[in-house]
Order: sequence, then structure tokens, then C-alpha cells
Amino acid sequence: MTRLGPWNLLETLGETEQTVLWIAEHRHESVPAALRISKVHTEKTLRSAWLTANRRPALLDHANIVHHFDLGIVPDGELAGAPYVVTELVGDGSCAEVLGRLPWHEARRILVGVLDALSHAHARGLTHLDLRPNKVLLDGGAPRLTGFGLRWARVERDQPQLSGPAEYLAPEQCEGRWRDWGPPTDLYAVGCLAWALVTGAPPYTTGDVLQSHLFAPVGRLPVSAKVPMGLQPFLERMLHKDPAQRYHSAADALWALSTLGPTDSSTVLGEFNRAEAETQPIPDLDDEGETHIRRHKHTSVRSGDLPPCPRDGTAFALDAMRPCRARGCRCGP
Repeated sequence: MTRLGPWNLLETLGETEQTVLWIAEHRHESVPAALRISKVHTEKTLRSAWLTANRRPALLDHANIVHHFDLGIVPDGELAGAPYVVTELVGDGSCAEVLGRLPWHEARRILVGVLDALSHAHARGLTHLDLRPNKVLLDGGAPRLTGFGLRWARVERDQPQLSGPAEYLAPEQCEGRWRDWGPPTDLYAVGCLAWALVTGAPPYTTGDVLQSHLFAPVGRLPVSAKVPMGLQPFLERMLHKDPAQRYHSAADALWALSTLGPTDSSTVLGEFNRAEAETQPIPDLDDEGETHIRRHKHTSVRSGDLPPCPRDGTAFALDAMRPCRARGCRCGP
């Protein structure tokens, strides 16, 4: 097979039990594209559902969403009757290849693009429901979201069921509560993606992952992670078990993310070098400095156990999660 409709098939990018992916080019316009053939939706009803799921994303027009060019059905040959979709060709890999390897400002850029794309899609009544790293393609470092709704399948009583890796499923998906699937479901997946971008793996990877999504509390980010301290409560809300307790919309989550800061220069536990700090002399403090330490229960560098107060470099907050309210001081989150 060398041609499908107006598309010339140039080379195979990959093949699985479910799909065949080709690099294609439009015969008249010379536009490069990715052409994906589904091998498991050849039955008429399933094929119709698959084509519908791929037709709706074609209505989206956003810089962080892969554009859809064409849809069709293979007319003959070994895959006769199989549906196919043609999309933009994005050739810089996916987020799956950079998990745990990016500085915070680059990870934040990806998350901002994903949330912006979801905000655009949700406003038009379209949810993704299968968001994971390999569905976030990279185009010059910018995220491009693909794969909207492709995991829907018909089961008994026409209720949809989602298959695929469990690490990025929301609790309502794990329990099959399909009437609860919606924008909050996508936000939970973004929370898992954010965790993986920072740490290298999603929040739940061992044991019964489905049960962990349902009942296990959200862990703590490693102290070595160079991220804003506000990221922990952000992720806890994104990963809330109750969809109603997550952010109300992708736009709300995007705003909250924007307040965390664009770089990894925020105070983090992993940036403190105790050996270096203990060699530094402790200067005499003026009256204001002594009052500052006494009021906010700071201790000296030699005996402290948490990051230094950026006000004078000689004190430690005993409770790093409680903002310091001293006049002129900015320690704490």
C-alpha cells in the first residue's frame, strides 16, 4: 500500500497490535503528515465511534493542539475497512522522553501549554480522557496535545470504558464511574504528568496502582526537587480524589500554576549546602535582627535544620511551610 486517498505513504513510523503509523505527504500540496490506521475498529459500529472521536478534534484550533487534516477508511488490501486519521507531523518526540530531566522553567512551560490547550478544548465540550506523556508531543520544546478521546470503547449497555496505562487514570476512571468523567478527569491526569515531569515517574507506580489512585494520599515531592514550594499544594489539589475538590477548570489551574514562578530560583530544600553554610561566620545581629529571630522562632546556622532565611542568611525557619511575617523578610513559601 503506497497511497490512501490524496496521501502518499512514505515510510512506516511504527506498528502495534492496534495501530499502524505512517509518514505521509499530500499528493498535490506536498504537506508532510502523520497517518494513523486503527486495526481494531474495523467493525461498523466501532469504526463509526472511532471516526466520530477523531472528527471532533478537527474543530479545535489551538497552537498547543495537533491539527487534524483528514479522515477516511482503507478501501482495500489487508487492512480494508480500517479507519485512518491524518494529522500534523510533529517530530521532536514526546514528554515520555524527558520525564525528570527538565529544569522547572521548562517543565512549567509544558504544563502551561497543556492546560491552555485543555482550556480551549473544554470550552468547546471536548475532553481528552487519556492524557499521559506520550500524548504530549514536543515541537521545538513547545507541547502539542494529541489523542483526544481515542480510548473510548463500547462495552455492555453501551457504557464507555477506558483502557490503557493505569498510572495516569483518575479515581473516577479507576472505578468506571463514566458519568463523572469530564474536565476534572483531565486535570487529575495533568497532576500526574506534572509529578512525572518533576520526579521522573507518576505519583503511583508500585503495588495496586488503581487502589492507590482511589485511596492512597498524595506523597511529598523529594527535597532535592528544584521547584517552587507552592507546587506541593498545587499538585495535592490537582490530585484530589474527589473531582469536585480539584480546580474548577483548566483555566483556574493555569492561573494557579502561573503564580508559582517561572524559574527554579524559588527556595527549595535541595539547594541548601550545609557544609558550606557551617563554614561561614555568623555576623553580629542588630536589634531588629534579634527581634526577627526571636519572634519567628529562628535558630542559628550552626544548629538549624531547614533552609536559611534570605533576609540575612544567618537564620533558619523552624517551620518552612509557615510564611514568615517579619517586616522586610521573605522567607518561607
